[in-house]
Amino acid sequence: MKTNSLLLSVISLFLFSASHAADGLWLMQERFPRHQMLRARFVQAVRSGETEEMERLCREGVELLPEDPTWRYNLACSLAYLADKTESLNELEKAIELGFDDRKKIEADSDLKALAQHPRFARLLEKADQHRASRQRPLTVVAGHPLTLTPSNTVWNFETACYQAVFRILPYIAGTNAPAYNGPCAESVRAWLDTKAAAGNSGDLYVNRDAGHSLLDVSKFPGLTPVLYEKAAHKAFVDVGPANTLFPYPVIGNSSTSLTEGPFWRSLTRSLVATPFRARLAAQFFLNNQCWIYPAHKDFTPDAGDIFSANLPCLVTTKGSSFMDKPFLEAFAAVSAAFRPEVKKALLARKLYAVALQVILRSTLKTVKSGGAYYTSAAHPVVFDGHDLDPEAMVRMAHEMTLQDLPSFAMIRMLRESPAKPGVAYFDLGGEALADTGLCVARVARNVFQNERKSVLAASVPGKPDAKFRWVVLQGDPAKIVIKPLDARASQVEILVQHHGRFRPKGEDGLPAGYITSRVDIGCFLDTASKVPSLPAMYCVYALPNETRCYRPDGKILSVDYTNPHHFYADPTLTLAKGWKDIYSYTESGECIGWIRVQGEHKQHFTADGYRVLDTDRQGRACKAVEVRYQAQRNGPGNLPPVLACEDGTRHFLYTYKDEHDKRGSVSPAP
Repeated sequence: MKTNSLLLSVISLFLFSASHAADGLWLMQERFPRHQMLRARFVQAVRSGETEEMERLCREGVELLPEDPTWRYNLACSLAYLADKTESLNELEKAIELGFDDRKKIEADSDLKALAQHPRFARLLEKADQHRASRQRPLTVVAGHPLTLTPSNTVWNFETACYQAVFRILPYIAGTNAPAYNGPCAESVRAWLDTKAAAGNSGDLYVNRDAGHSLLDVSKFPGLTPVLYEKAAHKAFVDVGPANTLFPYPVIGNSSTSLTEGPFWRSLTRSLVATPFRARLAAQFFLNNQCWIYPAHKDFTPDAGDIFSANLPCLVTTKGSSFMDKPFLEAFAAVSAAFRPEVKKALLARKLYAVALQVILRSTLKTVKSGGAYYTSAAHPVVFDGHDLDPEAMVRMAHEMTLQDLPSFAMIRMLRESPAKPGVAYFDLGGEALADTGLCVARVARNVFQNERKSVLAASVPGKPDAKFRWVVLQGDPAKIVIKPLDARASQVEILVQHHGRFRPKGEDGLPAGYITSRVDIGCFLDTASKVPSLPAMYCVYALPNETRCYRPDGKILSVDYTNPHHFYADPTLTLAKGWKDIYSYTESGECIGWIRVQGEHKQHFTADGYRVLDTDRQGRACKAVEVRYQAQRNGPGNLPPVLACEDGTRHFLYTYKDEHDKRGSVSPAP
């Protein structure tokens, strides 16, 4: 089999799949992770030429997603080299019927050359042409009238790993509905609409994803089109929770929901940072003109403090629970109506619509009392308080925006950071990376050997290769943070962040905030002379609140107490309860030789390699040791999070020393 050709087809054509039957479409969100695993194994099988494994995986893919044309197409390719071409042709025909109807791709695929001489193959190519020609045109709706998502206007996009809606909106004639506008700053907006100086809400979408629990009154905003979901989607729970669909028009959306029970309770915003994929998806929607609002619920309260592990600038997280998002929904709908037509058109074309809404919100908060305050925490909190909202100022700023001062945003990425070895530098099951979305780089400070975390980050602005940047500490102790530009534009910086632990941040006025946090936020802004500032990208470093570290004057770790005696809340998706304290030992030259683990009355010794000591010599140095494994263990009833257990493994090691002064020794596997 010509595996190179098939590999090209599987990589490109997994992105091509777009057609699903009604029964399977709303299950895609649930089944996609399994599909991804099968796809990765299939690509590996193609590269290694394992033809039988390729066929087996294709059949498994077809069973998982019977309405997906790509699995059937690749099964046809896998079967094309058999002597009997019947099954290969059958699968190809099914793939065409399901939507794989690109004749040029089929004809050019070398894996199907074995079918080219078969009379039925030519008929299938004609069938592909006919199927493509018979495709329905996108659904058309009138602006302001409800639009219901169904399998006729929604597909699963394999490339973006989300749903994608396909439809057209017939716009209102500008100005004809000016008297009906009844949102914020109504008198001014009506006048602008009447003279066609404002774009209005025609072509805007409102998407509610909490089953109508906290619903925007769209009647106040003529032309604003509400998006609904069919019963089958509701039955599959596709219509609740965080955003999951790409739309061809700008979106203002909300979901006043959260996970309120069980050990993994959390707001939607915090759930998005639990896995890097979900954080990337949130950024993807934001950069496709979608502005989403979620309540913080219990993740930001006077008692618990700020327990968010990252500050995501692609979302608006509101203080409180149900209905606290409504003032923000109304303000954003009014802002969208107030944009000048040419400005709104440019924002949508450049995918800056949601960026503009965020910049306007942050610039006009009542806590931002001067232009310079935009570069402080006053403008960029992790949670927005509705009392700080100024809708009239937002509407005025939107209407005054011109094509010459459209907002921009910085994108950042990690260039270099010190790796942390699990089982030695930290013991939890997850790694340090939380988010790498471009808009946010977030890390968990797990490495106990790093009193000072050193990272090198790069910044860029799409379409502006000569952009200059401004890096600002938005939350954290400036005395514990050093930002060192590595070039004249600050497009690369070295950032040193000392371990903060739990702390009470200070506001712009220098007074302590009313909450405790354990997260450092550093914003990267475009350094511009424009009237409209840029949206910052965020670099976040999160310290685990269930551990207390003590460092020596030279910066080396002295002890880490994991017992969490004050029972500070710690996200179980990031860290588990351990119940022990580690005390570290060093040579006279400062080299770590291991630690003593104290758990109640019980003590265990560990080497610097993370192995548990089984036997020592006369000087107390390790002679024999065993590897250990850390794993989650059930902790009583199901409503309690698991705990971290440390158990001996199967591999044993021997330590030898050069002389009596050698404290570190050399390690080798035991025979």
